[in-house]
Formats: sequence, structure tokens, C-alpha cells
Amino acid sequence: MENGDAPSSCVAFTVFRSLFTPADETGQVPSAAVYNAQTNPSGVRGTLWDYSLSQLGRRPPPSWGPVERALGYGFANRPLDTVGIQYGLKALLNGQITPQQFVDMNSHVGGHDIDYNLQTGRTTADPEALSIAYRSGYINQGNNLHVPIIDVRGTSNADLHDSFHSWSMRMRLDRANGNHDNQVIWDSFTASGFVVDPTLEMQAFGLMDRWLSAIEADHSSNSLAQKVVANKPSDAVDRCTVTGTGTPGPCVIPPNGNPRMGAGEPLTDDVLKCRLKPMDRTSYFPALFPDDQWAQLQAAFPGGVCDYTMPGVNQQPTIPWLTYTNGPVGQPLGPVPVSMALH
Repeated sequence: MENGDAPSSCVAFTVFRSLFTPADETGQVPSAAVYNAQTNPSGVRGTLWDYSLSQLGRRPPPSWGPVERALGYGFANRPLDTVGIQYGLKALLNGQITPQQFVDMNSHVGGHDIDYNLQTGRTTADPEALSIAYRSGYINQGNNLHVPIIDVRGTSNADLHDSFHSWSMRMRLDRANGNHDNQVIWDSFTASGFVVDPTLEMQAFGLMDRWLSAIEADHSSNSLAQKVVANKPSDAVDRCTVTGTGTPGPCVIPPNGNPRMGAGEPLTDDVLKCRLKPMDRTSYFPALFPDDQWAQLQAAFPGGVCDYTMPGVNQQPTIPWLTYTNGPVGQPLGPVPVSMALH
């Protein structure tokens, strides 16, 4: 990078690596209590999954690694999976990388073990974690989102908080509910980093207050979803601006995304573990693979490649308001309590 240049998203992602590594890199846990596979295997683990242990539950014995077997219990179930993902597929089909580069990348990409150490094999999700992630809203499927949504986001050229996430949720709403009438996207662009225009935030707060107040005043027999749309303010529309200027900008689905979308995953971006299909040599046209490259590619995907025409493994609707009192799978809270007059 030249001085003053913003870092790429790939460089910026190193900041978030600590979400997946068990050692506490924030300094919030006393050093003597922090997990270390060799010196303190029963210590506090700092991964995103272990943080949600009560929700995700523990890995079953067949999934245990050496440290877990020695301890006699599993670490948190992990919904992370890379099996079958064809990294760089779109770049290959667009002629941006060569067939050999595509083969090399997918033959050597490897994965991570439960301690996020590099391994030669792909990363495999714990099956129960997949079901829980969808049910709980960890990966919200949109079927439960019938409330007003104003998605205020700051987009930049150098940050992972990219606006494609807003459009991913829009695609999930369309898939689940047939429309996205309850969602508004407000995006502010800056070239220097993730910054949400504070003026935009205050305007969104005011808009949401008016929208909710109108719904509250609607005493019709319509459903909540119908009331949300019927009482949507006229200025509750998509808008995009340049941060600090108020200058309108285009509201379009951005051309960027993430590595999984570059591998063919739809914009919904919610397939934690894909279902597999047999490899088809003709599906890569105009890219052509000589016999030796094709053999390498087949070895890289012994079970097949992702089939994104199918739902993900254990993908299911989100169930709102779960309680984890009786365990990590979660149970619906039940009917809303009704107040009773005291005599």
C-alpha cells in the first residue's frame, strides 16, 4: 500500500481473526485463565462459537479432537464449513484467473481445526450447529421479520461491513415472504472506512418513530405484516448518500461480495454448509481443463461441489423468541403473558 491508502478488505479481515481463535486477544480475560491447548486446555476459550456455547451446545464425542478427548468434553459446536466450495469460480468463468490457478487454489486452500489452526482438509461443520444457527436466527432466514426495518449502513472500499449484506437480507425477505415491503435501505458511502453518517442515523430514528407510531394507532383487524406496509411513511424509501455531503448516490446491488459468493453462492448468502453434486467438466466452459488438471480438481472435491440450487444442509426457517433454559436446541417461549387485574 502507498501511504494514505486504505487497506484492502483482505487486510482488514485480519482484525476479525480473533473471532475464530480460542486465545483471548482482547485482554479482557486474565492471562492465567485463557485457553491454551498445551498449558491450559480447560481455560476460557474466546471464539465466536464458544461465546455462544449455551446456544450452540457442545460438540459430540465423534467430532472431538485430541484436546477434547483428553478433557472428556467437547468445545462449542461450530457451524463453519467449506466442503465443496469452489473458490474463485466466478473469476475462472470470467477469465480473470487461469484453470491452473483455479486448480491450485482449491487443491491447497485447506481449512481450520477447532483451534483455528491450518489443516490440509476442508473445514467441516458440526451438524447440530447448522440446525441451531438457522432456528435461532444466528443466520436469520427472514421468515420471522415482519417488523419495520431501516437498514442504515456505511459502505467503504476497505471494510467488511459492506452494503451487500443489506441486499442479502432483502433477498431473504423476498424468498421467505414474497416481498421486502417492510425493509428500507439507507446507505452512506465513504472512501476512508466504515462510517455511518450521523445525520442519516438521526433521520432514520425519526422515521422509525413515525412508522411505529402509525402502526400502534392502527386498530384494524389486519395482521402485523399488513399494518407495517399500510402505515409505511411515504419517505420510507431506499436512499444512498455520500457521507458528510448529503449528495444523493445510486442505490444499486454492489458488484462486490465475499469469497463464497465468488464461488457461486446466491446473494442470499446463507448457506452454511452446501449440498453436493457430482462434478461436470462441461460446466466450466469457456474454461477448459487438460486431463491432469481435471484429475487434480476431482481429487480436491472427492464428494462433489456445492449445489446452490438446493437449500443448505439442515437449513430451516428461523423460530423467533427461543428460550435455552432446557438446553442449546432452544424452545419457543410460548404465548405472550397476559396481565391480570388484582382485586
